[in-house]
Amino acid sequence: MNAIAEAPRAVMQMIDTAAGKQARATVLKAAQRLGAAHGSFRCSACRGRCEVEVTYKRDGSVKHSKGACRTPGCIAWED
Repeated sequence: MNAIAEAPRAVMQMIDTAAGKQARATVLKAAQRLGAAHGSFRCSACRGRCEVEVTYKRDGSVKHSKGACRTPGCIAWED
């Protein structure tokens, strides 16, 4: 058998793409604009909904965020 054919292929996650990074930024911007600590916001990658939890610093910038799109295979992150 061919070793190349049997090797598992690396799957690029949606969040690692330019569209995924833009979708994450858009969702976080929406949450930050409302000052929401958690909520559901529109995903610009798939037009679905993203469940987001955000912790803010005193100056209003994002300290920690965690989110996942309801659409399987779409964006998900924690930082």
